[in-house]
Amino acid sequence: MVKTKHIIIGAGITLFAFVGNYFLKLKRLSDKLEITTRVKVNKVGISKGVELRVDVIMKNPTEGEMTIKYPFVVMESQGTSLASSDAKDLDYKIPRYGQVQLDPILITVPFSVMGIKLSDVYTQFKETGKITWIKRKVTVRTETTINGKIPYTKVEDFTI
Repeated sequence: MVKTKHIIIGAGITLFAFVGNYFLKLKRLSDKLEITTRVKVNKVGISKGVELRVDVIMKNPTEGEMTIKYPFVVMESQGTSLASSDAKDLDYKIPRYGQVQLDPILITVPFSVMGIKLSDVYTQFKETGKITWIKRKVTVRTETTINGKIPYTKVEDFTI
């Protein structure tokens, strides 16, 4: 006769195997997710500063479907945070072997935060009609969550 203790142990081992397999699949999805980020200057305004446009494409090269949270994007330069995107509670489904391009994320970085004097901007624009000196190295950190459980972070360097 099978004892209740053996049934409970068997059920526990079976449950552990299914849960372990589920988290292993999530880990594989996390390892395979590819986020392509592009950053470029969208607008330069005297009062607001530099508006950066961040284009994000999320690619899923696996046979499993992913649900990804709206990415939180942080711009940093020399270890200092310049600006960040809005945090939104949006989910994006990425089909298996598919990709999703998000709407552009616009981030405004004030001149003062970039260490740029407004008088220098005005002088250069007055003399040349252009603003060409904005060549700053920034680090873009993109953070999201896969299937509501697995955190994902990608760090890239850009020159804007």
